[in-house]
Amino acid sequence: MSVSQEAIDVYVRCGGDPDYYCRSRNRRDEELISDDEWLVLDDLVQRLAIIQSGHAAAEFEHETNQLLAQCPESSDARRKLLGLTAR
Repeated sequence: MSVSQEAIDVYVRCGGDPDYYCRSRNRRDEELISDDEWLVLDDLVQRLAIIQSGHAAAEFEHETNQLLAQCPESSDARRKLLGLTAR
């Protein structure tokens, strides 16, 4: 599934926190990100955290990079999502 840049921006703005999203979202946010996109982004952040920890197999890292490549401006998306793994 491809994830829009706008969905990534909403996800990052909420820090990947679904409770914060539910409390702070507005109609525009609901138009920009679907539940499925949120789950894809959650998965990507978890994958990036595992890779960053040094505990990922090469195949896992390759699969993650393929998933990230489906995001628009994937290098910018990777940078934004990696910022969430540092927390």
